[in-house]
Amino acid sequence: MQKKALALLRHMQERGGSIRPNTVAYACVIHALAQRGWAQMAQHVLDSTMDDPYAKPDVISFTSVVDAWAKHGNGGGALEALALLQRMKEMARNGNKHVAPNAKTYCTVLSALAKSGTQQHADLAQDVLMASSSSDCCCCNVA
Repeated sequence: MQKKALALLRHMQERGGSIRPNTVAYACVIHALAQRGWAQMAQHVLDSTMDDPYAKPDVISFTSVVDAWAKHGNGGGALEALALLQRMKEMARNGNKHVAPNAKTYCTVLSALAKSGTQQHADLAQDVLMASSSSDCCCCNVA
């Protein structure tokens, strides 16, 4: 299913005209890739939306990629998830409110950091919690 979704997205990109992928089309493909745990591919599709004048990434697309990285279950995936959180916050500060992280984004990053099981990632999780406002992050189960 993920390969078919990706092929359809590419077809829409190449065809152009009135059949252009929009934000929802990109989000669906990113979500399908993320559900499969294909973080690099989901990241690639997310990055391709940055230059598309017809579709801009939103919090849903970003959080799906954060989730894909979190599923890696290793420190590298947790750090990629954290990097995306920082990127979202920077974009939101620069006026793109559609990518402002929400409670799901924060919980997913915290869960990824917790699963890695290292003191360094525990410290990073504490930093994330301390830097967030109460409206940014909710109490979530990260065990």
